Amino acid sequence: MAIGRQYKTPWKSEKLGLTMIIASLIVITVIIGLLFKQQKEVNQNQIRSQGVSITRILSEMPIDYMMQSGNLNRILEIIRLSQDRTTFAYAVVINDSGEILAQNAAPDLIIPSINVANRMQASQGERLVTLADQDKQVIEYYAPLATIDDTRATIHLGYFPPGLGMDREQITFFATLSLPIFLLTPLFYFLVRREIRPLAKVNAEIENYLSSGQLNRIELNASGEISEFMQKIGTLFEQTQHQIGGLESQLKHQSTSNKLLSYQRVRIENVLQAIPDGLLILDEGGKITYANSKATTYLGTDDDTIKTQPAESWCQDQKIVAFLNQCVGRSGAAFTASSETYAPQHDPAKMIKLNAYPLFSVKEDHNINGTLVSLRDITQEHLERQSRTDFIANISHELKTPLMTMKLYTEALQGVDGQTEAFRIDATNIMNDEVERMTVLINNLLSITQMEMGAMNLERKRVRLHDLLQDALSSVSRSAKEKHIKFTLNLHQNLSAVDIDKDLMRVAVNNLLTNAIKYNRDHGEVTLTAEETNDSITISVKDNGIGISKEDQLKVFDKFFRSDDQDAHERGGQGLGLALTRDIIRLHNGSISLNSVVGEGSEFIIKLNKSRVKLEQAG
Repeated sequence: MAIGRQYKTPWKSEKLGLTMIIASLIVITVIIGLLFKQQKEVNQNQIRSQGVSITRILSEMPIDYMMQSGNLNRILEIIRLSQDRTTFAYAVVINDSGEILAQNAAPDLIIPSINVANRMQASQGERLVTLADQDKQVIEYYAPLATIDDTRATIHLGYFPPGLGMDREQITFFATLSLPIFLLTPLFYFLVRREIRPLAKVNAEIENYLSSGQLNRIELNASGEISEFMQKIGTLFEQTQHQIGGLESQLKHQSTSNKLLSYQRVRIENVLQAIPDGLLILDEGGKITYANSKATTYLGTDDDTIKTQPAESWCQDQKIVAFLNQCVGRSGAAFTASSETYAPQHDPAKMIKLNAYPLFSVKEDHNINGTLVSLRDITQEHLERQSRTDFIANISHELKTPLMTMKLYTEALQGVDGQTEAFRIDATNIMNDEVERMTVLINNLLSITQMEMGAMNLERKRVRLHDLLQDALSSVSRSAKEKHIKFTLNLHQNLSAVDIDKDLMRVAVNNLLTNAIKYNRDHGEVTLTAEETNDSITISVKDNGIGISKEDQLKVFDKFFRSDDQDAHERGGQGLGLALTRDIIRLHNGSISLNSVVGEGSEFIIKLNKSRVKLEQAG
C-alpha cells in the first residue's frame, strides 16, 4: 500500500469533529436569531397594544376635566412613568389651534410637527414619524379627545421601535439553553467515531483493491446498524467482483461482436462493389462517407480524395457539384427525385447518369439520414437513342426512295414512254419491286414492335423445313440477278418436319439471305445449308462478301446498329433485320451465331434444339 495513502493530516483526520462543532455553532446562532426576532415582534405588539389602549382611554375623558388643576400634565407624567424608558418617546395634547396644552417627552427629544387640521377630522390612528434632528423614527398613536364645549384637542403618543436587544433574564435563559447543546457535540462526536471505526478497515481493503486489483470479503467486528451495514458492504464487494467478471465476459463478447460487424461490413462493401452501378453515400451534411470503385472511376478520382475533400476541389464539372450540393438539407416531405446526365472529362465518349435517392430513418420515416447517389453508364442507351434517331431518318429515306421511284414511273407511264409495251412491263416490274421493298420494311417494323411489347405469339405448325428453305432461297435469288450471285443449296431430302411459326421463320431466313446478297460482291456466292444431328438442326447462310469487323460483330444484332465501315454504310439498311432475326430465333428457343472475316465473307448459323421445337419425323 502506498505511504501517501496511509498518511493523513490532523485536520483531515478530525474533519468530522470540526464539522460537528461548526454545525452546533450554526444551530446556536440560528436559535439566537429566531429568539431575537421573536422578542422584537413581542415588543412591537406590546407597544401597539399600549399605545392603542391609552389613546382610546384618554379619548373618552372630557378635555374640560383633564384641564382642571393641572390634571392633564399629571396624566401625561403617569403615562411616561408607566412606559418602558427605552421605548417611550413623547406624549402631547394639542388643541385645534395648534397650541400644545400639555406634553411630556424623553430627555433631549424634540416633538415633531403635527398637522392639526387633519388630526382633528380623523378618528383614532397610527403613523410613522421621522425625527429630523436625531435621524430616528417614532411610531405615533393619536386620537381626538371628548369635548363638552367648543374646546377640541387630540392626544399623541410616540414610541421608539423596539430593537434586537435582550434583557439579562433572557440572556441567562439563552446561555442555559445553549450550554447543553454545545456539550452534546463532543459526546456525539466520540460516539460516531466509535461506530465508524470499522469503516477504516473497509477503506484499507479499498486501498488494497486500488493497488492490487484483488477484492476480498471483509470480516468486521461491529454492532448494531453498522454491523449490518458492514455485512452488506462485504456482500456488495463480492457482487462487484462477480459483476466485474461478467463485464469482462461481456467485453470479450462485445469484441467478438465488433469483429462480426466488421466482417459483415466488409461483406456489405463487397456487395456494393459488385453492383454494376457507381454508388455514393452522403450524410445529412452532404459529406461523402462511401464510394465504390465504379463511382471513383466514373468521377475520375480516388477514394481518399472523394471522402476528405469537398466536391469543388476534385470535380471540375459544375453539373456534378450542383447536383451533390442540392442533396443537402432536404426533408422527407420536400425530397423529390432528381437526376443529371454528364460526359466525364477524362472519358468523354461515355455518358453517365446521376440519380439521388433519400435514405429515410428507420424510426422516423419523415427524417432523412442521408442520400444515396447512383452513377449509371448509359452510353449504350445513349447510342441506341442516337441510333433510333438515325433509324427514323433512314426509314424516312427508305420509304421516300421507293415512293419517288414509283411516282416517276407513274408519270412516265402517263406520257409518251408509257405507249410502248416494253416500257410498261419494265415499269410495272420496278414498281412491284419497290412495293415489295416497302412491304418488307414495314413488316419488319411491325414485327419488332410486337416483340418489344410482348404481343408476338408463335403460331406453331408442322412444317417441312426442306421446302421452307428452298422456297426462301428461290424467292430471294430473283432480286440478285444484277450482281450475278451464285446460289448453292445444301439440303438433305429427309430433313425432319418441325413445329415452328412458318411465317416468322421465313422472315428470319429471308433477312439472312437478303444481307448475304446486299453485302456480297459482284459474281459472289451465297450458300444455304441445313444439317441435322440427334439433338439439333443447324441452318447456315454463308457468303464471300465484304465481311464484318470484330468490333462490329459484338453489336451487329443490336437494334438500329449501323456499321461505320464506308463500304457497308453505302449499301444501306436500317439495322433491324438481324435484330429481328435474333428475336425470332429466341422465340423458338434457339440460338444464332456469327463467323466472319473482313474481306472474306460472313456465316450466320441458326441452331434449333430438337427437344424444344417438338420435332416430328416425316411420315
